[in-house]
Amino acid sequence: MAAVVRTLPVDAHKVGQEGSVKLFGRWDTQDVECKDISLTDYIQIRHAVYLPHTAGRYAKKQFKKAQMPIVERLVDSLMMKGRNNGKKLMAVRIVAHAFEIIHLLTDQNPIQVLVDAVVNTGPREDSTRIGSQGTVRRQAVDVSPLRRVNQSVALLTIGTRESAFRNVKSVAECLADELINAAKGSSNSYAIKKKDELERVAKSNPKEQPIVACLLNKLQNRLSRASESKHEKAPLRRKLNTNRVVRIHVFLGIRSQPHAQCPVFRDQLYKQLEGVPPGDFEGYTKELVAAGGTLEYLKYADALFEILIVGGLLQPGGNFVEDGAPRSPFSIANAPEPVQVEEVKQYVEVFNKLIRRYKYLQKPLEESALPTLMQYMHRWPAAQKERVAIATGLMISQGLASAGCLQPLTKDQLVKDGKYLRFSTRFLADDVVVDRRLPQRRHKGGIKDLLLFFPPSKREPQDLLTYFRGADLPTVADWYTKKQTAALKTELIQQLKELCEKEEPADVVVAAIRESQPGSSLPETELIQVIWQGLMASVDWSARADQIEGLALKEVARYAPIIEPFSSTGKSQVALINAVQVYCYDDRRIMKSFPQILKVLYNKDCVSDQAIIYWFQKGAKPQGKQHFLKASEPLVKFLQAQEDESEEEEE
Repeated sequence: MAAVVRTLPVDAHKVGQEGSVKLFGRWDTQDVECKDISLTDYIQIRHAVYLPHTAGRYAKKQFKKAQMPIVERLVDSLMMKGRNNGKKLMAVRIVAHAFEIIHLLTDQNPIQVLVDAVVNTGPREDSTRIGSQGTVRRQAVDVSPLRRVNQSVALLTIGTRESAFRNVKSVAECLADELINAAKGSSNSYAIKKKDELERVAKSNPKEQPIVACLLNKLQNRLSRASESKHEKAPLRRKLNTNRVVRIHVFLGIRSQPHAQCPVFRDQLYKQLEGVPPGDFEGYTKELVAAGGTLEYLKYADALFEILIVGGLLQPGGNFVEDGAPRSPFSIANAPEPVQVEEVKQYVEVFNKLIRRYKYLQKPLEESALPTLMQYMHRWPAAQKERVAIATGLMISQGLASAGCLQPLTKDQLVKDGKYLRFSTRFLADDVVVDRRLPQRRHKGGIKDLLLFFPPSKREPQDLLTYFRGADLPTVADWYTKKQTAALKTELIQQLKELCEKEEPADVVVAAIRESQPGSSLPETELIQVIWQGLMASVDWSARADQIEGLALKEVARYAPIIEPFSSTGKSQVALINAVQVYCYDDRRIMKSFPQILKVLYNKDCVSDQAIIYWFQKGAKPQGKQHFLKASEPLVKFLQAQEDESEEEEE
């Protein structure tokens, strides 16, 4: 605990000048956000504390733990059972060390990584047992937000304890790995695998069909049987039964939404909003939330969002309904010009609070309202397009919608003349969206390539880079370049794997690498790492445990002629050693073989003694650093002694 306490401030005046209280004296919570609005009230991140230790003040009431800081909940869960039972300060020290590792590996705020991990690992559905004795069956049930957080924290710590048991890695390292993998949604995370398992079981035991749907299905079956059995009375029966269906629909309150009733809904909504002064966003939020108790928001969801986004009801084709009605007192179309992100953000915040109150509105917004409006953009003026583009970007960044609402912008018939490209540019220009989460949001929404936003005649990578750099969006261009580089690396690894599996000669493999290098333009440090990964991917590690070390040395010696031509500089040699270190760290079976692999590479002239000494002194990766340094220490001492002897002989 002493290592943690030393980081805490001791000067109260200095803390007052900084204006913020940071966890462990390092991590600020001001920029941390929860992507799932349904969990916002249960993942507490705004508590200003130096240490996650509140002395049990949240244990007095049954559901008080929902207000406990999420970091302290993680600490308390680490104390459950086993060797850490009751040792709060030990658990605090473990979490503090894990946060340092997370920041070192990801360069992110560890609190944000923890929040993302909790959001990603909380199961939305579970199954329960219904019945008694011999009639027990399973049935899927929805999981409440509080239980989602409870299960997520429990799964994260259970996975940490299981991975740390009888492992050379410390508990803090295992916790850091678990949180990083869970935040990325990786299947390497124990919590992600257990969450998927729970949801898979729930999916295989679906919920009971609502009684309304059962009644309708039974009625339709009876109608079909009656029409098939008596052909001579079919017209009369069909007419009578159709009337019965209408009466049942009306009785159950599920009659379809006639477009003629939308103006009535609009007028009632206007009446609710007309008393709010312009610019009073809190007032608009209050009135919209209150109107949800009397107006049928779910029934008129499309009409509601048309009014709140463009200012009125739309006809098929995108034109306003011309019935003399004024524009809505509140809509994103009312944002003043020139359009500013901060102005539009106030309107989007109203949407956020409204959907947070009426969660069922999120699906119509994402799947119906926004995609429909995207198809009508060619009828809007430039300022209107810019407002909707900024609002859409903010909605996606806040989790109100996914990138799937942008699917209409990828249709060839809509993008052929480039009219929609300006909208996409303004959407990506929002600095809230152009960040590390952009790839994840695109893939979740089904958008696999930014080139789909371009006309078919201009779907070349160079066209995309030229356009976005000219539009003052170098971030997007750089991100796309990195994506292309990653794809080239994957392709080269696969090519090397196939060549090695076919047992091609070393000169053929070297020639293939040189042919791919001019087009990929990979730096030498990245190229040597890709070569190592491709060569090792072709090795069959299914041998017995006592034969793994010999197999590893044999394969490295066999592939050394392929590695040697590309490790001619000091940087590439240090990068090669780091690649070997990370590979051995990931595969525990060959972890003990690391010093012997270094010897083989040294004897085959793939790495020099200066590169090994430099790596030992200040070039090693953090993954298992202490273990590998200790294991390679005899080899380094031998090389240093040999170097000293050669210097003495020269003198």
